[in-house]
Amino acid sequence: MAIDKVEFSVNTTVLHDDFIAHRLGLIPLKSDYAGWNVEGGGGELPDFHFNRDCSCMVQCPRCTVEFTLSVKCEDQTRSVTTADLISNQPDKCRVATADGEDILIVKLRKNQEIKVKCLAQKGIAKEHAKWSPVCTAVFAYEPDVRFDKAKYATLPAQARRNFVEGCPKKLPKPYDPSERPYDSVESEEASACMVCIDCLEAAKEYPGLCKVYDVPQHFKFTVESNGALPPEQIVHRGITVLKRKLTDVRTHLETAQSEEMLDM
Repeated sequence: MAIDKVEFSVNTTVLHDDFIAHRLGLIPLKSDYAGWNVEGGGGELPDFHFNRDCSCMVQCPRCTVEFTLSVKCEDQTRSVTTADLISNQPDKCRVATADGEDILIVKLRKNQEIKVKCLAQKGIAKEHAKWSPVCTAVFAYEPDVRFDKAKYATLPAQARRNFVEGCPKKLPKPYDPSERPYDSVESEEASACMVCIDCLEAAKEYPGLCKVYDVPQHFKFTVESNGALPPEQIVHRGITVLKRKLTDVRTHLETAQSEEMLDM
């Protein structure tokens, strides 16, 4: 769910209507009723319909949640936040706050006022980024670090430090001097490696000291939610939708192949 339509009754702030409407659209909304399955159902809670698929003429409670924002500054500067955004169906759709903090929309000076009606509807990020529940989604290769400890032990202390200091994500590892009488610095784990190869550049005069490879077919994904959905649910739904699309592609290919054979 995201705010898709905005109607201004009063706006005497320093920001024009389009700017505020854009900010309102990007506010993350949380709803357990905004099902991701176009066919609907599948669970105990009923889903909102897409507005374009709903049988209503313009809007109705089955496809739209109305938010109102009405604030007037009487004296000192007043911050208008998402706490002032009131839903007419708070049990079905509400603002998703990040760590309990309200999102700033606009600031009002004395005698300034804003009065807005917002219509939140269901959509997908393919239509507009405001319907995306994800802030960032990145992946990294899983490193395979092969380290020659015997050669490392023969290096001067400063060369060892230079080697480890070349790692931008190094995690210092404590060691027992009785087990390692020479001056040593190591990284805690291979997962700290992001395959930048900076460490090898710092110790290229010592060939064979370390080799860094990528583990084939192994990646680390990081998904950060904006609060509309938990990251686990985002990943699960994404995989489910991808599987559904692949199934549709296979079905269409099989249908096309069958029709081609009949034509022959």
